Amino acid sequence: MRVKTSDVGLNQTSFSARKKITGGVPQGSVLGPLLFLIYVYDLPKTVNDKTVPILFANNTSIIVKSPNSKDFQTNMVTAFNSVNKWFKVNLLSTNVDKTHYMQFKTKNKPTLGTKIVFNYKLITTLPKTKFLGIYIHNSINWSCLIEYIIPKLGAAYYIVKSIKPFMPLNTLKTIYYSYFNAIISYGLWAR
Repeated sequence: MRVKTSDVGLNQTSFSARKKITGGVPQGSVLGPLLFLIYVYDLPKTVNDKTVPILFANNTSIIVKSPNSKDFQTNMVTAFNSVNKWFKVNLLSTNVDKTHYMQFKTKNKPTLGTKIVFNYKLITTLPKTKFLGIYIHNSINWSCLIEYIIPKLGAAYYIVKSIKPFMPLNTLKTIYYSYFNAIISYGLWAR
């Protein structure tokens, strides 16, 4: 890579050492996200039609739904094995320590005793998780999200209250919408 230091006030030209990249893309590179999307484009096609894969940045989530516990177990294990097979073929690996699953339940039906083992390690189940910045609980309620945003809203309220005597109304509205309202409305998607 050639760096011209005259751009920063010096009249010298410097070179960094050339290195061969054997795999991957340097973290933080401009092309990284685009190349990742191209690389994983065919991943969703590896799972069966009973599952819904969700790819975001470098995270892969798979939604498996079935009212029948036996079908649920079979579909979940099949999807997990298919994704891991794709990972292996494409020189990727599953980070088992960061891999979890969640079973959603209602008051009338408890969670199933599903167990998934990968590379002799048990994949753990979670009662709650953070998904794209939103906290989700397996009992399908908003308690986790509310617990998470209340302190943020309290901080936002304190800031607006503290600067209120010094700012005009239009500035306060801008701060409200960019901070307080952004916390409340995050994750609300218009359909």
